[in-house]
Amino acid sequence: MAAGMEHVTVIRWNWRDVFGWSARKRPVEVFIWKVEGLFSSSKKFKPNDVYVECHMGHNEPMRTRVHNNAGSSCLIRESFQLNIDESAAGTLMTLLVKDQALVASTELGRLMISTRELCGIEDQTGKRRMIFDYSEENFISLDLSPSGKIWIAIAPVDDSEPHERERLLSEEDALTC
Repeated sequence: MAAGMEHVTVIRWNWRDVFGWSARKRPVEVFIWKVEGLFSSSKKFKPNDVYVECHMGHNEPMRTRVHNNAGSSCLIRESFQLNIDESAAGTLMTLLVKDQALVASTELGRLMISTRELCGIEDQTGKRRMIFDYSEENFISLDLSPSGKIWIAIAPVDDSEPHERERLLSEEDALTC
């Protein structure tokens, strides 16, 4: 593909779909705490307006909100959910840190993670945690290319049916308004 466009999925099709082979797909949640050490975009007199864009396999592209006048670092504190296929360990998740402008966005940094690496990050940050908060002990810092760092955590998503889960709130516990 053209340079810089390898993260774009044009056709959402897999040869395994044709033969009916089951894939081990499951949802995960990607938490983004902060980005730091970003170079300024081409705008000389205005700080970066930062947002993060995520591309991975069959998932639709996802974006955080734009953090206006963020400059070289920014607290993002957002998350999004995506489906991963553990049987396709080489599929790449691409996180793009961008600066929004009036006409087009400028890429400030890029991180590409394989499904295998994503599962490793999930083991470190998501499966051992009982309480979640946006703090250094719950996230790992990864280097962006060409510069900067992004702090992420990945956790499994409980996608079971409501009748399969324990009832969290009984009718007697509910408050009347």
